[in-house]
Amino acid sequence: MLPIDPKTFLDNYILEINPAGYSLFTGKVLEESTGLVYFGARWYDPEVGRFISVDPAEDGENWYALCDNDPVNYFDPDGRLSLRGWGVLWGGLKLGFKQYALKTVGN
Repeated sequence: MLPIDPKTFLDNYILEINPAGYSLFTGKVLEESTGLVYFGARWYDPEVGRFISVDPAEDGENWYALCDNDPVNYFDPDGRLSLRGWGVLWGGLKLGFKQYALKTVGN
């Protein structure tokens, strides 16, 4: 048995380093009232690791999966398409520019 609950620790850690409520992995905003993340085409539930509505393209075997069940190697910018490799880089750059702009405008 672990001395602390990993989920509680992670939730507190995320809030401590990221009080704005951004989902650190995807760069999307976590809606506090629902606990869901909006990707643009559909909502994602981080508690279960799945979208709560079907993929609009309705292709593949699992219409609720995020990034073909491989979020380490794939990136899904809006809930409709999994991109490999460059998508992760693009997502990181986009988040970096967004946070820089928010910081700059805030000053």
